[in-house]
Amino acid sequence: MGTSLVAGLAMFVALVVVHEFGHFVVAKLFGIGVPVFSIGMGPKVYGVEWRGTEYRLSALPLGGYVRLAGADPFGEEAVEEEVDPRLDFMRRPVYQRLLVMLAGPAFNLALPLVVFTGVLMLGEPQTIAQIGSVHAGSASEEAGLQAGDLILEVDGVPVHFWSEWIDALDTHKGRAVPLRIARGGEELQLTLGEGVIREGEAGHIDFEHLGLSTQWVSSRVGVDGAGSAAGRAGMITGDAVSSVDGVEVSTWEALMRAMTPGQPHQLEWLRADREGGITEHQGRIDPPLLWAPRPQDGLANPWGLVPVMVYVGQVMPGSAAAAAGILPDDRLLALDGAPVMDWANITMSTAGAVQARVLTLVRDDSLLEQRITPRMEREFLGGEVRYRPIMGIALYPDAFAPPVMEHGYYGITEAVPRAFEESRFLFQRTVGVLGRLLTGEVKPAESLGGPIEIFRIAGEGADHGIYAFLRLMGTISISLGVVNLLPVPVLDGGQILFYLVEGIRGRPLSLAFRERVQMVGVLFLVAVMLMVMVIDVNRLFSGG
Repeated sequence: MGTSLVAGLAMFVALVVVHEFGHFVVAKLFGIGVPVFSIGMGPKVYGVEWRGTEYRLSALPLGGYVRLAGADPFGEEAVEEEVDPRLDFMRRPVYQRLLVMLAGPAFNLALPLVVFTGVLMLGEPQTIAQIGSVHAGSASEEAGLQAGDLILEVDGVPVHFWSEWIDALDTHKGRAVPLRIARGGEELQLTLGEGVIREGEAGHIDFEHLGLSTQWVSSRVGVDGAGSAAGRAGMITGDAVSSVDGVEVSTWEALMRAMTPGQPHQLEWLRADREGGITEHQGRIDPPLLWAPRPQDGLANPWGLVPVMVYVGQVMPGSAAAAAGILPDDRLLALDGAPVMDWANITMSTAGAVQARVLTLVRDDSLLEQRITPRMEREFLGGEVRYRPIMGIALYPDAFAPPVMEHGYYGITEAVPRAFEESRFLFQRTVGVLGRLLTGEVKPAESLGGPIEIFRIAGEGADHGIYAFLRLMGTISISLGVVNLLPVPVLDGGQILFYLVEGIRGRPLSLAFRERVQMVGVLFLVAVMLMVMVIDVNRLFSGG
């Protein structure tokens, strides 16, 4: 809570100050008077005057404002004070007032370009172009790619980071893609065939079809039977193996390499209890004597260990899975007779039309068949709305280990184009979400967030380090810039609309009309803020 409060305040103040600084800079360039530049709102705590402007710290750390000569702090209407006509904002040509109002949102929209360029040049940690997992039955598996493969070249173009690998694939949609990879100290040539790289939702690569991920299958395991070697050693489903014979392991690949068949091993593992506590355990795991793995089990091994990604971690209340009697810790053995080799076999197989499915489960060493009909549910992900059949089961926490990261340093000639593309993508997504919100395609609860939500996600960003915090700030800055351009009277967009009408008519709208419109705008904004506050509080307490 403390981190969220401090990080949220820092982000909120920074974004508002950048916005107000945009108004300030352009006003100064035109010689418009700016009596006050305040960081914070409310009563003045400290101020110093320099070149006609009082730079002020105010008591409430909730943003800031600039006061333009002849206008109130938000430039909405004239105020009764003696103003030098040469400095009076309201006496300036329409184009100057337009540019001053546009400058605030423009600075918010430009901030991500500066921030993203900075993090790229300063060495932001990035995921290297190494495959962590390959989904069973996917196009990547058919092409011969394996977990641990390091991508060196795509069609002759060197790549090192995952983002570079994705950029290279994006230019090969529908085409064959020659690859040079490193595997086990050797370099190999592979080819992703025509049609493997295809377009998915919102123009992105269809990664479900491609079937690979940066994330490694973790060393958190399921135990396939109490009589197995793992079961006799005292292990249970959900344990995370931390070492084998004193050698640390964190991935399934490393665990299996360390477990030599026919030999005993000393294992250490961590176990999470229902209250969230972690306890350490250790034990000797011996080669099996009488126990044998289940026939035709593609994940079977002599130890009775199975990746926890094929176990049910959680069953959502009221879901189709709950109605079908599926329980946490059930192993997903097959779906409609097809073996379940990883979690993607479930998510990919349930995509499409709603139809009854047959899940083969392992529970307490017994095989069960449960008939389940997924329910079509709405998802809002990455700014896109989609409908998918959902069973209502969730993956075990920490079923995957994080990818390998390295600091990536870019020169300014590389960093600026990358930052521009990222900023452009975020701007397009923000505008798209706003458009779908206005048409009713997107629900307010899915797409809106107020101060409480900003504080919450700012705290999460801060927990992940300065780079994540800065990227989050850039993302929110774009949203702030876009929202401020809306033609709502109390926002910059409303003032811009007034000045555009004035420029077209040759004279301003009447003060009485503007006051009435302002009142409607204030009421609208208050209603929106109340709605957003309710959404934020509900999201906070529901964990959404």
